[in-house]
Amino acid sequence: MRVLEIQEAALVWGGVDKKAQDALYTIGYVIGILARFIGALFLLKKDKPTV
Repeated sequence: MRVLEIQEAALVWGGVDKKAQDALYTIGYVIGILARFIGALFLLKKDKPTV
């Protein structure tokens, strides 16, 4: 068994961290789109004249 050097350990952790960062970015992007869509629905409902 070989011990990891500091540079190799940084690459391993950096790779995992990058994937997590990408996943969080994607989740945030989707939440932003959903919030914009829901907000647009409320604005359309509010602007409609009630009879």
